[in-house]
Amino acid sequence: MEYAFKYAESYPLCTEDEYPYEGKDSPACSHQKCAANPYTLQGFEDLEIESRLSLYTGLTAQPVSIAVCAGNVAWQFYKKGVMKKF
Repeated sequence: MEYAFKYAESYPLCTEDEYPYEGKDSPACSHQKCAANPYTLQGFEDLEIESRLSLYTGLTAQPVSIAVCAGNVAWQFYKKGVMKKF
């Protein structure tokens, strides 16, 4: 996730409408397509682990990315829905 955020600090981002998915056989990716209306990330930070307040604060200020440690055996059998903390 950190690499993606660092990329977003360096290159303009597009909305899906501005730069729709073109498939794996499309021409090379070009961040130049969004030069007219660029969105750039102005920094990022790690939030406290398992802190609802930290998450809510982050959501009001910027995009939030969440990682899940999938080493738990329960993930083998996950199919859908909300998984509760073990």
